[in-house]
Amino acid sequence: MVICARCGREVSPEDAVRQGSRVLCEDCLMDEMRPAKACDPWAVRHARSSMGSGAEAVRALRGLEKRLYDLVQERGAVQKDDAPKLLGAGEREVDRAFATLRHMELLRAERASDGSVLYVPFRSRPGGHTAAC
Repeated sequence: MVICARCGREVSPEDAVRQGSRVLCEDCLMDEMRPAKACDPWAVRHARSSMGSGAEAVRALRGLEKRLYDLVQERGAVQKDDAPKLLGAGEREVDRAFATLRHMELLRAERASDGSVLYVPFRSRPGGHTAAC
C-alpha cells in the first residue's frame, strides 16, 4: 500500500497515480486537475436548458445534493465549514454537491458579517438582482 500525499489515505499501488514527485489517489488527482467550480456560466446555462424550472431540478436531486439542499432549506443558511459534519460527508464531496446545486441555481454562497461563508437558498436579492457567484 502507498499513502496519498494529499489526503493521507492508504491506496493500493495499482490505484495510485504519480503526479510529479507525489503519489496521489485517483480522487485527489481529479480534484487537482479539475477542482469543483461553483461559478461556471456554461454549467449554469447547461443546467437551465436541461433541467427546466427550479421545481423540476429539485425533483431530480439525489444523494448528497438532495441532503445538502434539504438542510439549507430547513435551516435557511448553513455555514460552509459546518456542512460536511452535519451531512456526514467529506469536504470535497460537499464542495462538489454545492457546485452542482449552484449550477442548478438552487443554492448560492454568501459571506456573513463575521467573514464566514454561508450556503443559502438561491433567490433574488433585494432590488430584483439575482445572486452572483
